[in-house]
Amino acid sequence: MKVIADVVFNHVSSMDEYKGLDKFPGLAPADFHGQCGIDYSKRDSVLNCWLGGDLPDLDQSRPGVQDVQKAHIRKLLSLGIDGFRFDAAKHIDAALVKDYIDLIDRESNGRTWNYLEVIEDDGTQATDYNSIAAVTDFVLYKESLRKAFGFGGDLRSSSAEITTPCRRITRTASSAATTAGRTPILRRHTSWLANRESR
Repeated sequence: MKVIADVVFNHVSSMDEYKGLDKFPGLAPADFHGQCGIDYSKRDSVLNCWLGGDLPDLDQSRPGVQDVQKAHIRKLLSLGIDGFRFDAAKHIDAALVKDYIDLIDRESNGRTWNYLEVIEDDGTQATDYNSIAAVTDFVLYKESLRKAFGFGGDLRSSSAEITTPCRRITRTASSAATTAGRTPILRRHTSWLANRESR
């Protein structure tokens, strides 16, 4: 079994006890962007505003924030993590995401598998990030696979343009109903399909 760490470097919790932004270890209130809702048609807003309007957005341009995040990466690698999934990667400047992936590759001697959550919008495309690491391909998941495997679906309808196939991953889910006596049991299986680049 391989273990992939889900790292959330863009934002932190919005729990009541953290509202003052002064209780996060190694961080100060100045390490966060001012509160604003995201306008997905403006790239600057995607990078600097709060998800959902209430998740405090870290200012990754600050060296102290980068130091805390790089220390976290190193700690996870020392625990034997096999890879990283970067949550909300499109909300972090691509150059900094690349810096983190380069650090992971150096520290792990290239043994980890890394991928990024990049949900496309008006100002952000998966291609903005897929030269850095594999990206979660929600377009394929939501559209192509649903048409192919949904009720009345047809595998022949499964088509989607993939800019760089070796750097995209797709989440698939399937369900199967079984019966134990007379009670139906629904089993759900989820897997990630990936084309991993050869090194």
